[in-house]
Parts: sequence; structure tokens; C-alpha cells
Amino acid sequence: MFKSALNILTAIFACFLIIAIFMPINSNAQNAELFSFLKQKSSDAKPASSAAESEQPIDINFKVINSKAAKTFQMPLLDGKTYDVKQSNEEGFVSRGEDDYTWRGKLKDGDEWTGDVTLTVKGKAMSG
Repeated sequence: MFKSALNILTAIFACFLIIAIFMPINSNAQNAELFSFLKQKSSDAKPASSAAESEQPIDINFKVINSKAAKTFQMPLLDGKTYDVKQSNEEGFVSRGEDDYTWRGKLKDGDEWTGDVTLTVKGKAMSG
């Protein structure tokens, strides 16, 4: 009886070990981009803000930042570079409702986490 129980436990442990070794790590969440650039309709389009140097329509992936578990993602900017962004430890995510929240973090430039990132979402609108 003891040997069969030990064999079963060994088999279960072996299954968990195999799953842990060969299961792919979900890197999509960490490497997900917050938004992607859409094609601009016309170069003659008037900027939405007179203070804007340049602008580009985007498609936002709200799932990347819609929870406290959203620790890292990538943010492409108009300079052509894509930056890594990580959530702040304190006040990194504040929810005021289902589609009403603020995500705070830091932008990585080179080897240092420097620039502040604050993204506020209400419904399908995001500012930051």
C-alpha cells in the first residue's frame, strides 16, 4: 500500500515537473505593445492640438494596462523607438470602476528607468 501511494505521488510530481519545464512562459503580456500606429489618412489633416509637433492615429490595446497585474509592456513612440515600461510599486494602478482607472510607471531609456508614465483611461478614451 505504501509503495503504490509513493509511486502515485512520484508520478504526480514528475508530471508537474515536466509541465513546469516544457510549458512556454507567457511572454506576450510582458512584450505586449500598448498601442499600434494606424495609417494616417491625409498629410493635409489639421493637428488636433496646436501644441502638437506631430501626431498619429493609434489603435489602443486596453488589455495591456487594465489591471493591477499589468506590470510591464512596450510603448512605441513617434521617434520610431519602442520603449519598455514598468508599473510603479506604489500607486501603480488605481481603479475607480470597470473602465475607469489610472496606470503609473516608468519608461526605460537605455539601461535606466527614467521617464514617468501616467495613463488615465475612462471608457474607450486614454490620456497620458
